[in-house]
Amino acid sequence: MIHNYGNFYWKSADHIAALQLTQGTRLLVAGPLYHVGAFDLPGLAVLWVGGTLCVHREFDAIAVLESIASCKLTGAWLAPVMAGKLVDCVGSSTSDVSSLEWLIAGGERTPESRIRDFVDCFPKARFIDAYGLTETCSGDTLMEAGRELEKIGSTGRAVAHVELAIRDEAGLALKAGEAGEVCLRGPKVTSGYWRAPEKTQASFFDDGWFRTGDVGYLDDEGFLYLTDRKKDMIISGGENIASSEIERVLYEMPQIVETAVIGMPDEKWGERPVAVVVLAAGATLDYQTLETHCRSRLAGFKIPRELVLKSELPRNPSGKILKRRLREELVR
Repeated sequence: MIHNYGNFYWKSADHIAALQLTQGTRLLVAGPLYHVGAFDLPGLAVLWVGGTLCVHREFDAIAVLESIASCKLTGAWLAPVMAGKLVDCVGSSTSDVSSLEWLIAGGERTPESRIRDFVDCFPKARFIDAYGLTETCSGDTLMEAGRELEKIGSTGRAVAHVELAIRDEAGLALKAGEAGEVCLRGPKVTSGYWRAPEKTQASFFDDGWFRTGDVGYLDDEGFLYLTDRKKDMIISGGENIASSEIERVLYEMPQIVETAVIGMPDEKWGERPVAVVVLAAGATLDYQTLETHCRSRLAGFKIPRELVLKSELPRNPSGKILKRRLREELVR
């Protein structure tokens, strides 16, 4: 894709304002530097105001806790899976983590239980759920201070120079509470894809709004709630099923550490939801137990039709689950 200096200028200006970055900001960078969530959310902005970056070559929860203590780090960006591992380790660590003021989690939807666990383990730090894309230099919405639990499940409101709208397939704006495609416009949004005019044209409405491919809705205060990726939406018997809705229910089960729900081909229904699960150490889980848990929380057609246990889920370097690879593995 194409980015210019102006995209990064406005992105950095918005993050300085939203996060109140100063020369005293000391940021943990524990993801790959090419990923927007590591160096760029809000790494560039921290350097702009004269702050400090503490760079880790790879993520290790114990090493991160030690760095927070020794370097008096005040902020961090971590993928949700990283944040989960940090919470798991903090109880057994003697590191003083009281300097941490905020943690931004992004890359995929954060389970609500993980947000509450973080608040319990880091009572002096804000958990900032966020939303953004590489095409927009990331950090398009950030949760506002003091509203983290009130608006739990939301990724916050748009930063100052980002316009956010929910639109239908025809490009018409939808009302609060109505789900549709998340669309963005502003000076930090890419102008298009390098040498890919057809992809560029398909990614914008005629009036310049960028089509993210994500599905969500706004509440009456403009807080964004993500439903799913359009490509991850499961269509079973003509019904749209958001995989993230099922995943949130599965994360309530103490046996489950990680999960991804995917749509698999089905001769009768077109697709059927399948739960791919990583269990906690020493835990066991069978399909009947999973089905019973889901039945009281989900409509019948949304209940996973199959349970697949794995030792780990495939992820990219930024921690995002690769559902496409899971589908390919299970179809074989």
